[in-house]
Order: sequence, then C-alpha cells, then structure tokens
Amino acid sequence: MTNDLSVGLLVVLGVLAGIGALLVLMTMLEPGAQTRRAPAHRAAKVPPRP
Repeated sequence: MTNDLSVGLLVVLGVLAGIGALLVLMTMLEPGAQTRRAPAHRAAKVPPRP
C-alpha cells in the first residue's frame, strides 16, 4: 500500500514538473515575449510639451 502511494505521488510530481518545464520553455522561445527596457533616466519618461 505504501509503495503504491509513493509511486503515485512521484508520478503526479513528475507530471507537474514536466508541465512547468514546458511552460518555461514556451515562454522563453516565444518570439513576441521580449521585455521592455526601462528608461535610462527620469526625464525619458516625461512626454515632450506641445
């Protein structure tokens, strides 16, 4: 009984770890997922006056 429980728990944890790894890989390989760079200084955030 204990053996069946531990094997089942390992299978569930393995599946969750695999899903997490796939999500990380898909996020890293997505072409449109480039992060925006922060402005170099505070004045870069202020829009120009009309």
